[in-house]
Amino acid sequence: TGAALPEGAAGEVVFTTLTRHGMPLIRYRTGDVSQFIPGACPCGTQLKTLAHITHRLDGRVTIGAQRLTLADLDEILFSIPEVLDFAAAVTHDQGHDCLKIEVQLTDNQALNTVVQTVSQRFAGVVQVAPVATIPATMAKRRLVDRRRVLE
Repeated sequence: TGAALPEGAAGEVVFTTLTRHGMPLIRYRTGDVSQFIPGACPCGTQLKTLAHITHRLDGRVTIGAQRLTLADLDEILFSIPEVLDFAAAVTHDQGHDCLKIEVQLTDNQALNTVVQTVSQRFAGVVQVAPVATIPATMAKRRLVDRRRVLE
């Protein structure tokens, strides 16, 4: 909504530098989601302490009633030692939203573990496929929403 949140509530990180004389930033929206940590910092600073960035606004996908981020998938998939890397996308197939995951494994015997782990944490249609390698790109890894139709 753009409204200020109470301390401790998660929201978008926005910078405002009204004290700059030459060119103040009125409102710089980062797209990152974090929160101020309530209370005084143990280091003794008088400044507010910002928690680690949890995710980006554009990296969040809503499927049914669930919100899913790349950080959620990282937590789920990288908890399995055999997972080296993965790529994920949300599609709309045969009337249902579907989470499609390509996963690079050290041992393909772990594929069942991956499917069970993802299915336990995500209540929806999930397709998991092993791949030999995940294509490396200069861009950061993302959770892609392919349900949008290009006009």
